Amino acid sequence: MTAPDNITSYRPDIDGLRAVAVLAVILYHFNPGWLPGGFTGVDIFFVISGYFIIRIILNEMAAGTFSLVDFWERRVRRIIPAMVVVLTVVSACAYYFLLIPRDLADYGRSLMAQSTLVSNWWFMQQSSYFAAPDSNIPLLHTWSLYLEAQFYLLFPLLALLLYSTVKKRLGLVMIGLAVASFVYGVFLVYVNPEYPFSIPLLPHLWGAATNSSAGFYFIASRFWELLVGGIIAAYALEIRNRQLAEVVALVGLGAIGAGLWFLSDATPFPGVAALLPVMGTAAVIVANIKHQTLARRVLSFPVLVYIGLISYSLYLWHWPLLVFARYQLIPPETLTLQNQVLLLIAIFILSVVTYHFVETPVRKKRFLAGRENLFVAAFLSMVTLFAAGFVFVGTNGFPDRVPPSARFMAASMSDLNPRQAECFTRTKIGASFDKPCLLGMQDPSKVDFVVWGDCHANIDIPAFDEFGRRTNRTGIFFGAPACQPFLTDKPITKDPICIDQLKQVAAYMQAHPTVELYIVSEWERAYKYIDYTEGSDRFSILAPLLYETLAKLPREAKITILERTQTFTETTFRSVFFKIVNGEDMPMSMPRHMWEGSLESFNRGVVEAAAQFQNVRVLKPTDTFCKGNACYIADDKGFFYADDSHLSVYGVMTNILPLLLKAQTQSAN
Repeated sequence: MTAPDNITSYRPDIDGLRAVAVLAVILYHFNPGWLPGGFTGVDIFFVISGYFIIRIILNEMAAGTFSLVDFWERRVRRIIPAMVVVLTVVSACAYYFLLIPRDLADYGRSLMAQSTLVSNWWFMQQSSYFAAPDSNIPLLHTWSLYLEAQFYLLFPLLALLLYSTVKKRLGLVMIGLAVASFVYGVFLVYVNPEYPFSIPLLPHLWGAATNSSAGFYFIASRFWELLVGGIIAAYALEIRNRQLAEVVALVGLGAIGAGLWFLSDATPFPGVAALLPVMGTAAVIVANIKHQTLARRVLSFPVLVYIGLISYSLYLWHWPLLVFARYQLIPPETLTLQNQVLLLIAIFILSVVTYHFVETPVRKKRFLAGRENLFVAAFLSMVTLFAAGFVFVGTNGFPDRVPPSARFMAASMSDLNPRQAECFTRTKIGASFDKPCLLGMQDPSKVDFVVWGDCHANIDIPAFDEFGRRTNRTGIFFGAPACQPFLTDKPITKDPICIDQLKQVAAYMQAHPTVELYIVSEWERAYKYIDYTEGSDRFSILAPLLYETLAKLPREAKITILERTQTFTETTFRSVFFKIVNGEDMPMSMPRHMWEGSLESFNRGVVEAAAQFQNVRVLKPTDTFCKGNACYIADDKGFFYADDSHLSVYGVMTNILPLLLKAQTQSAN
């Protein structure tokens, strides 16, 4: 993804390949529908980088001139100056554009990750790359740059270690490593992709990363892509027959094109699908080493070559500018064609300026010529950026930037369950490596109630915590993300975490049949976990599924089910915030009949199933959200929601806690 080093045989066609890669990524980010597999442009970059970098290393080792310090100096000159300039500008823009304080704080965390060369690890734990078109993360695209940076750190050390002992077999070692990396990536993507990612002896290092996200972001599963380019260099692969070279080059371009057009965000990736862009790029490189094929002449077209030369700057600038341009749009991808054209022009202008006035002067040592000055400047720049990120996080995103009229809503977006990291999925009773999530009085010797559900149960933890304290009781929480609270013989999920949670709940309730059970869920999602035919009444599925669940629970248990709380679309929620920011007067309530009417279909199945069991009662959050003929999303003290679906802690304590306490008082009477 960096500009080529000065080597004896310059390949303008490879700069043309860089142009294809960066344009593909940009088109994909502007609109995935334009080029569904445009994200594979990154894989093209990986092969090119591996080819040039490993070729340089091996050539210098063979000549006895290789120096780690020289190598890393060249890498710093290629990567850091333009990166620092872009991050500095983007950080300043983030302060002014990312008006939701939580978004600015998240940006700060990602900026800290950039400064410590672990951007790919950070995003592996935080986000899906394929959510990028709707993302508010200006630095998401840097994951690939830092994966390459890790390669630049690791491979030279590996080559130095092996070159003197297995010089003639270094190519075989590279092939072996490439195969192992490819197999590992396939394993992560295809075998239990949603299972928590871990490496033996380091089980808790990766946060919330899944196998699927690790397959995409982790260097071990991408190493093979860079090594494919290196293997070409190590074996000096070339095609002597001109006709064969023409065919191979065209097949390579065809494979690249197939990847760009036929792959999509629905494709398990990288996995086997990554062979298309990787092997296609390798084929183009090899076919054009000795011959001026048609493909080489096309890729050497001057405009493409120039775009390839500025591709690093293009890649750096395009995504943050796109994020900022979309930030207040509802939905985020609705840039007009005119605005898209203007944005592309701005991206190219900034990239040209960065290439000619930042990249080139530093690379050619017209600026920061001395190695020591370069390293000191790079170090201080990264420390400064880290400090800026730390300040963004430490101030919770500078909420005072937001107009006072919108500040209460901005605060609610960061008002989340403080025990989420402790409790969500950490519920294995008696397991020495995993403490249970206890609520209320937190007396593990006497658990009085169980809270079971999905993310909506998780956000209610503060209310159940306080509920337990006020009633002098101890509770325990069972829950996992997107894990519906159903005990059924049907295969409702393939998620191993969810399956494990459901088994734990069933076992715990059978072992403690008189404990009180509270079930909380976003009931709309029930239909997603069993066979569902498009066009059928999805809401009719909930009642029998919940009935089966209740029938499997002990009849001695007192069971309370919370109906679904009101939810909104993300676009509605964000639009309310930005309309308030822009001075518009937004109503904080809706008519009760509309509120209840929108929930009726979801709650009907809950009521029907519960009515068939004498030990089951249903609580209606509507009773606390609504006063008279109006239902409220806020009051004069705060906003009830943290996002479109989940309540804020204030919302939970204002609406769910009173509901629980009132129900407990009625039961006692």
